[in-house]
Amino acid sequence: MFTQLIDLGNEFYEVQKAKRVVNFDLPVQIGFFVFSYAKLQMLKFYYDCIDKLVSRKDYCYAAMDTDSAYLGISASRLHNVVRPEKLQEFNKEYEQWFVNEACDSHKNDFIQTCANGDAWVPVCEKCTESKKYHTRTPGPFKVEWEGQSIVALCSKTYYCSAVVKVE
Repeated sequence: MFTQLIDLGNEFYEVQKAKRVVNFDLPVQIGFFVFSYAKLQMLKFYYDCIDKLVSRKDYCYAAMDTDSAYLGISASRLHNVVRPEKLQEFNKEYEQWFVNEACDSHKNDFIQTCANGDAWVPVCEKCTESKKYHTRTPGPFKVEWEGQSIVALCSKTYYCSAVVKVE
């Protein structure tokens, strides 16, 4: 099963081997559907949410994959870059696109907190449970990483730097 040996120097070698058997037990149509549907969802998010509700001068896409979007925004929170005339529409559609971070009782408090530019802290057990539930739910976008900068060379090849607070 040996196919190639590459000398890396200092007596280190990369050995490449071929697989004995390659099983193609998943119909091609399923893979095609999954990737096409994922692309459709990402395009809907871009055109029906970000591009519609946020001014193009306030955001820039760095990279997009089948299940993630890396974008830079001109403020510390997405709520702060939403066009003022579209803010009510954004708040109404928020749960369609993003994780629901507050229970129904505190939804207006969550919206007001975000509108003020503050970070939301769950105020009751229902809020915490709601966020946990929606974080596990496929579909809504979740913030997985926040930082100062990103270099996105190609898919799966990103360099991100975090915010460093000096006291």
